[in-house]
Amino acid sequence: MGIRVDGHRPGISRLSHQASTLRSLRIPRAVAVVGAPWTPRRDGHDVPANLKEGGFQDKMVPVNPAGEEILGLPCCKDLRMYGGMVDLSVIAVPLAVVRDAVEAPTHAGAGAVTVITAGFKEASPEPN
Repeated sequence: MGIRVDGHRPGISRLSHQASTLRSLRIPRAVAVVGAPWTPRRDGHDVPANLKEGGFQDKMVPVNPAGEEILGLPCCKDLRMYGGMVDLSVIAVPLAVVRDAVEAPTHAGAGAVTVITAGFKEASPEPN
């Protein structure tokens, strides 16, 4: 079943689609963390660390083009190349690549996407 860029799955009613999206966000069975760095205490690293520490038992997919392994989990270099499905994609990348990172989860069937921005502090100087 194809998924449009707006996330709607053809042949599924809007109400059913909304319920599916909420389920993907609240009770994901597979979570992709796009921009997961090796460095502890960075948002993209803390997400899988917190999920693991919190007892998340389902599939976690760290996504980092340079990565091989994060927290003992194999890295996927590009979510478009990941062969499985994800319910939730957590995006933790710089502003310049957010748009591409948000579009990629549709290829893995993500029903929900959340973006961790840290205020996009790299986009402009801090106010005085």
